Amino acid sequence: GEATARLLAENGAKVVLVTSLDAGSGCKIISNARARGAKVIDYDRLNTGCKGADYYVSFDNVTVGKFMGKGVLAAMVAKSLLGAGKKPVIAYLNGGPTDNNSKLFKQGYASILDPLIKAGKASKGPDQGVPQWDNQKARTVFEQMLVKTSNKIDAVAAANDGLANAVVTA
Repeated sequence: GEATARLLAENGAKVVLVTSLDAGSGCKIISNARARGAKVIDYDRLNTGCKGADYYVSFDNVTVGKFMGKGVLAAMVAKSLLGAGKKPVIAYLNGGPTDNNSKLFKQGYASILDPLIKAGKASKGPDQGVPQWDNQKARTVFEQMLVKTSNKIDAVAAANDGLANAVVTA
């Protein structure tokens, strides 16, 4: 983290590429690299809450989230969960609350699924983030969602494969 940024900059690195798991450590790396004259690129994760990197390179995470939402919708159609008076409960198992990617993925899948809920074709289930995207915590969070809804969750938008696997395991 910080030591690496300092070492690179002290040894003449002109650019430091940062892929941080949280903005707190990412911001420290950015600050340290900048203090030594290096340019900084945030890769895949945007560090928010500080004077950010000089550049940001990532996937279009909102579009990725839209594909997730379309997948959930297609699965509900394939399982005949929509129409004919049915109102499936859709839960959101979001990524880490402090990770900007989590917010972007949710923005994407919510843009596909929330209109169904607003139109009365589905019901909004629990909507919760999983600290640090931790798969074990995700299982506990989802089990709590099941308890809260008396096991009445028909579909889940999970922000990544590990979280989705926690849903299947639960």
